[in-house]
Amino acid sequence: MSDIETLVLLTINFVSEEKISDSSWRQAILLTKDIDEDDTPFIALAIEPDAKLWTGDKILSKGLVKKGVNLIVTTGELKKLAK
Repeated sequence: MSDIETLVLLTINFVSEEKISDSSWRQAILLTKDIDEDDTPFIALAIEPDAKLWTGDKILSKGLVKKGVNLIVTTGELKKLAK
């Protein structure tokens, strides 16, 4: 296993969708409704534990940035952390 794979696996928190609060779901719905509603569960899963979402989805990333939301981490950012 590479250093970056180890780093990623050590920092991932798995959360069941059933454990996401109604508040986090509502917030995720509001954030994704005019970007991509299919991303709502992923955003809710990031909001619930106050974590980052690792994605290469540029439309989602740009849409959230326009809303002033910093929930996304990119592969490039993860690679910098591994060095």
